[in-house]
Amino acid sequence: MPLLIKIEPSKNKAKKHNALFRLEDNKFKTVSFGDANSQDYLEHRDLSRRASYLKRHLKDLRTKDPLRPGFLAWYVGWSGFEQPKKPTVSIPKLIKLYNAKFFKH
Repeated sequence: MPLLIKIEPSKNKAKKHNALFRLEDNKFKTVSFGDANSQDYLEHRDLSRRASYLKRHLKDLRTKDPLRPGFLAWYVGWSGFEQPKKPTVSIPKLIKLYNAKFFKH
């Protein structure tokens, strides 16, 4: 079962973040996501911009594949999890939420 290990700045100049996943058989996969030329919720923390993005990009979740860039942008870059208080911008917390939602052990 995959597991999201870490989020780091992307080496791809067109992308903002890299997500490192550990797959079965101790293989690894890196997924680049986020537009390097645009701010995401982790940067601007504007709730109305977040709501607009999440509504506009709900279509990105149709693949039902949490290893896709659209999933990572929605849930990590834009903190798309249902949260009782103000959405978190903590990368470690977002990684825990992502793993709990998609890769239950």
